[in-house]
Amino acid sequence: ANLTSLLARPAREKPIGTLQALEEAMRDQGYELVVERHSSSLAILENGTGVYGRLARLMRRQRIQRVRSVEVGVRLVLSRRHVAILGGRETLYYDTERFGSHNFHLSEKLYTRYSAIALQIGCPYLATFNDVVMTLFEAGILTKMTTDEYKNLPEQSRRSGPVTESDKENSDITGDSPATSQATPKTQSESAKGLEPVSLRMLRGAFCLLGIGHLLAAIALGIEVQVHRRSKRKKAISEPVTGGKGNPKPNFLKRCIKCTRRGIRRVLIIICRIVDRALGPGLH
Repeated sequence: ANLTSLLARPAREKPIGTLQALEEAMRDQGYELVVERHSSSLAILENGTGVYGRLARLMRRQRIQRVRSVEVGVRLVLSRRHVAILGGRETLYYDTERFGSHNFHLSEKLYTRYSAIALQIGCPYLATFNDVVMTLFEAGILTKMTTDEYKNLPEQSRRSGPVTESDKENSDITGDSPATSQATPKTQSESAKGLEPVSLRMLRGAFCLLGIGHLLAAIALGIEVQVHRRSKRKKAISEPVTGGKGNPKPNFLKRCIKCTRRGIRRVLIIICRIVDRALGPGLH
């Protein structure tokens, strides 16, 4: 039961949801943080204090710190294991939907999403537009429109293809070349596969090992029983058998016979000595 529950509920790595957790992962587990060039996230890290300053100092140890766009950073997260990107929520959400949302973890503890419309200074419709935008935002209409737009993405673009690491891609990430790298049509990596429900077919190996263990235990028990029976038979054959009943002679009877023989021998020796003494002087 314990083995089944362990395999049915495998342990997974705890996701990074806060900046403090990201700092610990960068310091202890070798994670890398990348940001988009000339973005507000980069300005916050460069000019910020506290956890932002510590993250900026940890980023200086990296070979790649800035990427040309958020899309390139999302590709980097998909291709490498210990990489995180800091950027706008909507942009990250859009890119993760394109490359497969099951391959990424988007933290909920980010800045609030804002929607705005650009108008000229002193426009008389500014207050009206502010009220309309705030009403749409509070009613959740903007969120619904954004979600529907993401769902309308082509199915081919929502599938996550394999992303290979090469020198060409690294130069594109650092911004040295304006050309974008394209993924080669290879087999899909394991990280791009969706989660599957656990079935008994997946636990077949565990039950096979359990059955092999029980079989070996039964064989060992049979061998022990046979060895014990043979040892009993040998012991029974080696013991002497007496009478029709087959009982062995008692030990005290043997001792009595030995003592009687010794006594008879002693008596005969004494008689012989007495006869020798009586007849010896007369003969001379």
